[in-house]
Amino acid sequence: VYLKEIARVYNLRLRKKRDQGLSLSSRWSTLLFRENSRQLNFNGVTLWMNAPLYRAGWRYALDYADACWTVDPLLRRHAHLQRLQCRRVVLDPGHGGRDRGARGRRGVEEKVLVLDIARRVRFHVAHAGIKVYLTRQSDRYLSLDERVKRAARWNADLFVSIHANAALGRRGRGVETYVLAIPGFPSTNAGRRRRRGYSAYRGNAWNGANLVLAYFIQKALLDYTRAPDRGIRRCRFHVLKEAPCPAVLVECGFLSNTYEEQKLLAAPYREKLARGIASGILQYADAVRDASRGVGPVSR
Repeated sequence: VYLKEIARVYNLRLRKKRDQGLSLSSRWSTLLFRENSRQLNFNGVTLWMNAPLYRAGWRYALDYADACWTVDPLLRRHAHLQRLQCRRVVLDPGHGGRDRGARGRRGVEEKVLVLDIARRVRFHVAHAGIKVYLTRQSDRYLSLDERVKRAARWNADLFVSIHANAALGRRGRGVETYVLAIPGFPSTNAGRRRRRGYSAYRGNAWNGANLVLAYFIQKALLDYTRAPDRGIRRCRFHVLKEAPCPAVLVECGFLSNTYEEQKLLAAPYREKLARGIASGILQYADAVRDASRGVGPVSR
């Protein structure tokens, strides 16, 4: 789909930047692209598309999947949230029990940190009148399948899995939010090549809503923590593939990074993370209510 056509449909202005970038903008929204790159910046938040922006002759174009499942949910989120609800939220603190998750140099364990963050998120979301469940409320092991089964049993309208990150090196920093990859396209970390065999999963029923939720949470996390923006990424984690409702997985920082491990050990910083996640959930809930009333939002 040519960018010029996207600009016409959404009443946006198309401009070419000096650094081989292109922008689509209106009074309320700005999308920044780079030629031959999957990376997109929407209103200050980084996200990865399914395929890179490419040049067709003298014109620039996006894959049809990105026009439908990246650009459209960002600019017309009400169309992707109609007939959805946000009355019951399931928070999933990752790992637990014998599965400790990532471990920092100071011995701090991911399973402990994310349970604390999830409890803090529950407090803020429940205070707004939304029913909140935790897949685990103590240090116990749960299989990935049991986590999504509990969400289905509780008739969840939203599923947010909370984790802390780790890398082989110590330089990795920042927060990132994952959504389920689109059928037929690779995960963000799998490179650009499109392959057959990337099947559709249960969670793909909410591709548009998944991205809207991820945008609200990632943006709020950046606002509250000022952490580096690693963006909205695409993956095929089991809890997202089998989720019975719109779902994301949040990585709150790197335990393999000494600086971020120290921050994650501090309760005030974990409170900032919790407030960011909760704020994103509540903004999503507001957008769902607006969509049910037929209110078309201004995308910010």
